Amino acid sequence: MTNQNRGPMDVETGDRVTESLQEQLASAQCRCEALELALQQREEELTNAQTLQASLVASQQREERYRTLFERAPIGMVLISWETQGFVEVNPTFCTLLGYSDSELAALTWAEITYLEEWEKEGEFLLQRDKFQEIYTYQTEKRLICKNGEILWVHLSVSVLEDSQGNPLYLLGTIQDDSDRLRTQCALKESQERLQNVLDTLPLGVWITDADGTILQGNPAGQKIWSGARYVGRERYHEYRGWWPDTGKQLSSEEWGLSRTLRTGQTILNEEIDIEDFNGKRKTILNSTMPLRNQAGVVVGAISVNQDITEQRLVEKALWENQRLIQQITDATPTILYLYDLVENRNIYSNHHLNDILGYLPEEIQNMGPDFLPNSIHPEDWPRVVENRLKLMGSKDEEIIETEYRMRDAQGEWHWLVSRDTIFSRTPEGAAQQILGMGLDISRRKRAEAELAEYRQQLEALVQHRTAELQNTNQQLEREIADRIRAEIQLRESETRYRLLAENATDLICLHTPEGVYQYVSPSCFTLLGYHPSELIGHSAYEWIHPQDIPEVEISHRAVLEVLGPFQLVYRLRHKDGHYMWFETNAQAICHQETGEVVKIQAASRDISDRQRIEKELAQHTADLARSNAELEQFAYIASHDLQEPLRMVASYTQLLALRYPEKLDAQANKYIAYILDGATRMQQLIHDLLQYSRVGTHGKSFNLVDCNEIITRAISNLKIAIRESNARVTWQNLPQVHGDKTQLLQLFQNLIANAIKYRGLLIPEVQIEARHIEGEWLFSVQDNGIGIDPKHGDRIFQIFQRLHTREEYAGTGIGLAICKRIVQRHRGHIWVESEPDHGAIFYFTLANSSPIEE
Repeated sequence: MTNQNRGPMDVETGDRVTESLQEQLASAQCRCEALELALQQREEELTNAQTLQASLVASQQREERYRTLFERAPIGMVLISWETQGFVEVNPTFCTLLGYSDSELAALTWAEITYLEEWEKEGEFLLQRDKFQEIYTYQTEKRLICKNGEILWVHLSVSVLEDSQGNPLYLLGTIQDDSDRLRTQCALKESQERLQNVLDTLPLGVWITDADGTILQGNPAGQKIWSGARYVGRERYHEYRGWWPDTGKQLSSEEWGLSRTLRTGQTILNEEIDIEDFNGKRKTILNSTMPLRNQAGVVVGAISVNQDITEQRLVEKALWENQRLIQQITDATPTILYLYDLVENRNIYSNHHLNDILGYLPEEIQNMGPDFLPNSIHPEDWPRVVENRLKLMGSKDEEIIETEYRMRDAQGEWHWLVSRDTIFSRTPEGAAQQILGMGLDISRRKRAEAELAEYRQQLEALVQHRTAELQNTNQQLEREIADRIRAEIQLRESETRYRLLAENATDLICLHTPEGVYQYVSPSCFTLLGYHPSELIGHSAYEWIHPQDIPEVEISHRAVLEVLGPFQLVYRLRHKDGHYMWFETNAQAICHQETGEVVKIQAASRDISDRQRIEKELAQHTADLARSNAELEQFAYIASHDLQEPLRMVASYTQLLALRYPEKLDAQANKYIAYILDGATRMQQLIHDLLQYSRVGTHGKSFNLVDCNEIITRAISNLKIAIRESNARVTWQNLPQVHGDKTQLLQLFQNLIANAIKYRGLLIPEVQIEARHIEGEWLFSVQDNGIGIDPKHGDRIFQIFQRLHTREEYAGTGIGLAICKRIVQRHRGHIWVESEPDHGAIFYFTLANSSPIEE
């Protein structure tokens, strides 16, 4: 528990860090340029998607940023007229560099403050610019004349600003004082910090490599996308798992964008890749890579930008699934579904039942436009249809208007229809815009009603003397008809609910014949197995079951037919691409109501492939962990034995030297011998403590009921010498019985009491041990009146080898409290300390009230 002093190794480390920082400063500018390129590309993509108003706002913001940059830039910036070479605008930094005010510079020209010998170079640049229009920039080292007459060496960078016709208007110059290298280094450091801040706040993942492809840096957004980072070379890019979405082929190390960019020097933009992050989660990203070049144009690295588009792809897939589901629902609905636009005054959608009932294709009705309804609805019914249409346009949302009318089909025959219409959408002003309707063919019912009315009239004309009896008969007949209609409606509603449930279920819903032939397969078959339901219907389910699972499935099949109750089984089905998937199936026989004979088998199957894989991986991981623990235990034993043997030999022979040659050795040699013996003893103690620390979790005994009062008594007995020498006083009372490892709990209390005695102050040590029951566990406290601990070291002292004092102040290896922490953790508890310097310390730890589950 001591603070270690910095030694020669720390100085060497500092030198290496300094050299590394210098190298990073040299490449910082290159990284900034690459990042600016990536940001510029991203900004262009975003700008193309923004509205004109957003573009104007962005333009104003860029103008404000430019103005802020110009005014606050740490280097001199000037805007010079191309024709007169006079100063149009200067920033405060430039005025400070030369000692002029902006008004004084406005009266001067660039040539008047330029050292005479330097003006020839700039004049040559101006001539070259007039000759070659593609020259836009110029950089040089030059001397400027300050107001006081002194010469200032600066680095000058000049850019030509043109008008829309390409004619030069201004020269934009940046001037940096090159006489002060320290300022340059500070600027580079600030640039690197800005680069890091940009990388840390950028919502896109950014990865930077060197020329060999070794990943040097990744920002938090990139690490979030991949759930971590692996800074590896190009040959190990396969650790970043990815697949091509169109083929499903896994990317090799050389197929990643970084590898191709480093190999060809080309820029790759918005390449879609499916990946698996380091937590095993599948994602989809857009990957862009571009080379990093030095001033000579040589590729010195590459940068990769990742954008997580998983949610976008999921939304697109869900939208497609919803559209497909809606289409299936409309196709499965045994009625006409249509969408009528009041603005265009025509049908804009209808399902295929319109063709089944009236013989019109949806395209034909759309082509008829506004003429379809007036020409198709019976003239006697048209006023009622118009009246209900006006009533619907003034109705509230979700209100339904029902209308009965006759409509002529494509062959000229009349059909009775009943429509149920509601408002589907409205204009921004709130007026009805589109109508969603459902039409049902009630021609049979109408004919039955007409035939029934005619039959009644005939019956009344023929048997008037039996009027009362016939009335009773008619009433009974009406009730039977009503009951039959209700039964038919209930049956249709039941079938509709079942079909909707099956069509929308994520599990595989199937109906089989008693022999196992598919009669119905839900649409989820395509999502789960890649087959369209029609590919399975009419075939035996055994064609897709794994051969090894068929015997067990046959047994379960017979059990379903014999027991007639629900049955559950697990087996594998073949996917359309050939691989097998695990399913858990619940099967139920459906029997005939009268004969009790099995007519169908209903089955619901759930994909459990991931669960099977996880269980297999967990079993393998458990076996590997057990083998690893055994190997570590053997290694700890061999290491402790082999390490202590040489130490014992060193100590023994050193003692022999001291005994046999006491008169031949001087005081300095005896001092060295004492150092050797002390070092060997401390090394043996350190190995012993390390062995104890490593064996806390592997050599622990089983948990039994332990009396803590008995443990404290034994711990005090083991520490009686230290207690007697320090006159320490240890008190406790009514400690509980807990479930745990008796030997390890003894070591826990003994270490805490020993620490309280060791780190005592001027007062006689007093140690008080208490326990109280809190929320199903025991909270123990070991309080002392020692030297105390700074709260900022409260977590550090439980780490291995962490000391707060030198060995000359307090002996020990710094492992005792780490062992205490491992013992408490094995007992499913936690340990902490509350203390202030010179005010003693209280160590708290918890133990379970009941027997914990051991690992």
